[in-house]
Amino acid sequence: MKTFTINTLGCKVNQYESQQIRQLLQDRNLTQAGPKEVVDLVVINTCCVTHIASSKSRQNIRKAQKQNANAVVIVVGCLTSDKTDELQNITDAVLLRSKEDLPKTLDNLIFGANNSECNHKTVNRTCKEPKIKHKNHLRQPDQHKKVSDEYEDGHEHDDLGTLRSYSGQSRAFLKIQDGCDGYCTYCIIPNIRTQITYKPKDIVIKEASDLIYAGNKEIVLTGIFLGAYGYETVRRKKWPQNHSNDLTDLIGSLAQLPGLERLRLSSLEPADVTDGLLDCICRHGNIVPHLHLPLQSGSQAILKKMCRQ
Repeated sequence: MKTFTINTLGCKVNQYESQQIRQLLQDRNLTQAGPKEVVDLVVINTCCVTHIASSKSRQNIRKAQKQNANAVVIVVGCLTSDKTDELQNITDAVLLRSKEDLPKTLDNLIFGANNSECNHKTVNRTCKEPKIKHKNHLRQPDQHKKVSDEYEDGHEHDDLGTLRSYSGQSRAFLKIQDGCDGYCTYCIIPNIRTQITYKPKDIVIKEASDLIYAGNKEIVLTGIFLGAYGYETVRRKKWPQNHSNDLTDLIGSLAQLPGLERLRLSSLEPADVTDGLLDCICRHGNIVPHLHLPLQSGSQAILKKMCRQ
């Protein structure tokens, strides 16, 4: 297995995670395939936030299988995390419920599950690729694994690691928060990304510095619920009253990094726009003065039915 390609559907968070997957594969000495190059491995990073997104994800899987008959197709992302049966007709693909399963799965595919001499730093060309007898194995979560084993104080533990570069564009997305427990009536995300986590400030600063050094002069901070950075829930009524605004503190520190020409924020909720945030944007000329806020209804009754905060 020498070449790979990644197909990404969905939001900025998915695009960031696809960059993590790209880096993971390149660290294992695989190269990204060109337009006319034979592909050995295809990764489909799916989305299911709407019916259309789910449909496009399934279409991408089938298209990848048809165009790359001899390639291994790995399916990750939100659609594989869904509790629906939308992928029941997908066969001959590796379906991973969690992206954290990806490193071990890749090592089994690339180096062989039983070859302990192989590792992801040095590719042993004599390693045999394992025969996958049943590729359609949507792994059930380990019910005995404690949440505290992977998450501590709300901080994100990410087995895919932080990015050293962002390939393909000068603007880099940087995920700093994940998960939602808001349960708006129309939204599937709280059933998909259930862990409310965030990266510690020092890790974000280090990752941003690496991206700047790699040539990404513009960084876009993103998350599933960006305004909940620093909290273990997105429900504001559960936030400590005297808690400092961690997001404002973070972007103020990031704005001072040498070489960062532009810092953007992805979607925020209206209530996330505090006086402190606006003051921070005004103080730093490299923070782009643009806010994307969802106006979902002008009716209090409709907002209540939607369970909007």
